[in-house]
Amino acid sequence: MRELGKNIKEHLRKNKWTQVELAEKAGTSQENISRWINGKNYPELPQLIAIANAFGVSLAALDSKFLNIQDEVKNHKVYSNAQPITKTPPPIPIVAMAQAISYDRAFQRLEEFATEIANEYAPSRIDMRPGIVAFKAEGQSMEPYYPDGTIIYADPQLKPKNGARVIAKLREEQSVVFKIYYNIEGKTRLVSINKDGKDFEWTSPRDNPFEWIFVVCYSFRDELAIDDQLDNHGINRNVKV
Repeated sequence: MRELGKNIKEHLRKNKWTQVELAEKAGTSQENISRWINGKNYPELPQLIAIANAFGVSLAALDSKFLNIQDEVKNHKVYSNAQPITKTPPPIPIVAMAQAISYDRAFQRLEEFATEIANEYAPSRIDMRPGIVAFKAEGQSMEPYYPDGTIIYADPQLKPKNGARVIAKLREEQSVVFKIYYNIEGKTRLVSINKDGKDFEWTSPRDNPFEWIFVVCYSFRDELAIDDQLDNHGINRNVKV
């Protein structure tokens, strides 16, 4: 976060802009700009892209962690003064939760399905293996950890371990849910992360109510939005040491 804040301040200085001017160009608020500069939270990927576009630089020019991430996602402008990025893997298609309902793994691989229907793409990391697909959180089903709009990466090749965050499709209800996976003494449980959600439990594979279960392996999150949701869900963040 400190690196990002330092670089934003430097580009503000070079362009002779105020925080208010940058906020207007990036389509955000001056309060957000101030928080990012001071390291209080980290912008969500679309917000970071908007800042890079406003300055006319690459994501890596703002934060070096993007040196190994595909920098030019769909609809991201390319500038002559952007820092070159080597080893750029192809962007990853984003599947909306509403679209994921129609995916049937018996007929095609998830990656093929996502490529066919995707209207948006997310950057990939150099250490991500082929087949990983991005999902976009919608509504309140994944709160407080993944607020609406969060980009979540899932790996269909990973086998879930206890405590793994997973995205799963209910066979009968034809809906996609976010749960926490557990398998203890032969009993599998998918547990909701909020009090209003439903838990699922089964012992025999024939009783498994899910058509598919994919492990969440990475995400781009808006930390400020997460703080707000933790507060809304009554989760105390003010821990005294």
